[in-house]
Formats: sequence, structure tokens, C-alpha cells
Amino acid sequence: MAIRMFRYGFERAVRLADFKNMGDTITINLPEPYLIVLEGDNKTPEETKLKIIIPKDNEFMHKANVLKNENYI
Repeated sequence: MAIRMFRYGFERAVRLADFKNMGDTITINLPEPYLIVLEGDNKTPEETKLKIIIPKDNEFMHKANVLKNENYI
């Protein structure tokens, strides 16, 4: 699920990017991700995580908060 959420966010960021005014550096803004769980249990995590490793020892953690339906009804 974390990979799919990152991909959707990345695709949206690329679609909304203004490539005409970027110059030498391309910048995209990923949206803040949320996963909505309609039927969870006590094992449902509070967030999902995806570690992305970039060559030459760079990495970042892409996190998405989990909104559990039972907390809002």
C-alpha cells in the first residue's frame, strides 16, 4: 500500500508541476498522504512507511498517516 500511495502522490506532483518556470532544477511538491481505513483492527498501524534509498547513501522515509474510520464515527 505504501508504494501505491507514493506512486499516486508522485504522479500527481508531476502532473501539477510547472516545468516552464523551473530553470536548471526540477522541483515537485508531493501531497501529504493519508490512508483511510474503513475496517481496521488493533493491528492496523497509525502510519505506513516507505524507505526510499537513492544512490550514494541518501535515503528518506515517506510516511502516510492512517485515518481509521472507527475513530470518526
